[in-house]
Amino acid sequence: MNRFGMFFGVWMVLSLITHVQAQPNVEWAHSYSFNYGTTWNFPTLLHGYATADTGYVLIASDSIANSGSPDSTFRLVLMGTDVSGDTLWTRSYPAQAPRYAARAADGTYVIAGFHGWTCGVSAQGDSLWSRQRSDSCPATCWAMAALSDGGIVIGGESPRAGGGETAALCRLANDGSFLWRRTVDIGYTNTFRAVQETADSGILFAEKSTSTSWQGIIKYNSAGDSLWRCTIQHPQALLSPCEIRLLRSGDCLIAGRENGGMDLGVSCLAPDGTLRWERTLDLASDEYFCCMDTTADGSAVLVSTSGQTDLRIIKINSQGTTLWNTIYNQNWMSVCSFVQSTPDGGFLVGGYFMDSSDNMYLKLLKFSADPNGVQPGASQPTTPALHPAYPNPFNPATTLSFSMPITGTVKVKVFDVTGRLVETLLDRHVEAGEHRLSFDGTALASGLYFARLETGTLSQTQKLMLMK
Repeated sequence: MNRFGMFFGVWMVLSLITHVQAQPNVEWAHSYSFNYGTTWNFPTLLHGYATADTGYVLIASDSIANSGSPDSTFRLVLMGTDVSGDTLWTRSYPAQAPRYAARAADGTYVIAGFHGWTCGVSAQGDSLWSRQRSDSCPATCWAMAALSDGGIVIGGESPRAGGGETAALCRLANDGSFLWRRTVDIGYTNTFRAVQETADSGILFAEKSTSTSWQGIIKYNSAGDSLWRCTIQHPQALLSPCEIRLLRSGDCLIAGRENGGMDLGVSCLAPDGTLRWERTLDLASDEYFCCMDTTADGSAVLVSTSGQTDLRIIKINSQGTTLWNTIYNQNWMSVCSFVQSTPDGGFLVGGYFMDSSDNMYLKLLKFSADPNGVQPGASQPTTPALHPAYPNPFNPATTLSFSMPITGTVKVKVFDVTGRLVETLLDRHVEAGEHRLSFDGTALASGLYFARLETGTLSQTQKLMLMK
């Protein structure tokens, strides 16, 4: 080999090493504490959301033990920040052990706690309603999600006849009114521990028996009818924390702890419940899986805490291959509550931190976009785009997909050749990233139709050919 070829080869190897080792940077970190005239000493961050004005909304609970009583007094705390994490406003209200939060399709937030307690707040944190439904909502809430066609689903467990607990779920409208309730009484104690809406408006719940070894995923339609139920082996413990998230392909990932919490288990299911693959990711002996989110490039970011202070962040692609795996040793966080992709391609990590004096603070970290540009051929959308439907021509159904560079309100409608509105497929607030919608032409005549995407001042249209 000549000298030029040798140096070129060395340069290529070094370039590849640098490419593999490059990791997202921490752009900023903030700690938050609250003071209500008394010592509120156990803040817990429930969730955080990127807003349309490029800031963030944090939803948390805080509590203090009552003297002489095993019960605690709880408060719901909401905080709005700017894009740099600086506080713009805070709100707080008495609450019933807030545990989970979701952003509804109309941009408001719904929070659920124990004993069937739920409440709604505006995008600015103002109280809208509060309800207690111990007879219709799960007695213990373990999972919650907003639905694209409006409303909220809550999953968990409720007492069953003869003792033990049975998995229970309910659906509420955005104003908190009750729509329906379902239970899964299979003769032994079981519970729902994670939930995710699918591209076809279905609802996936992670179901775990606490008295046998069975665990799996159950799918419902939007009316609460059971569609299918499948068994999964990984993660080995579908108990909190575990997560279900949709990939850009329409497949879903399920992640959680296994081997006593020391490893991370991940499974991937096709839209019909068929198992695609299962993986076990080895963690250090003192690490615990906390949360997961999918990214606009078709991958997933998983977070664990290590040694009560450090964060391990792992990125995997849609096949479960680890793209990078790194620990941020900065005494960042004792417990991580959520990770969420942000419109700029980065991600937000939130949780709480306990210092050496046992003082607890909420913690929020903003990470930059992945510098590796993983998933060859994938790119972060820079403008809203309606992608070609597939299949097209179609009979009787086709899938529409679109990409959003930022959070915003999107309408997707289908018209016939006369301009008559046939169906509104979507009209709601959506997160940045890739989205999929199903259009069913079973009840329609063969012919030409038009799908139109509207967001802000942008409108895009494409032809759909239904051939029966």
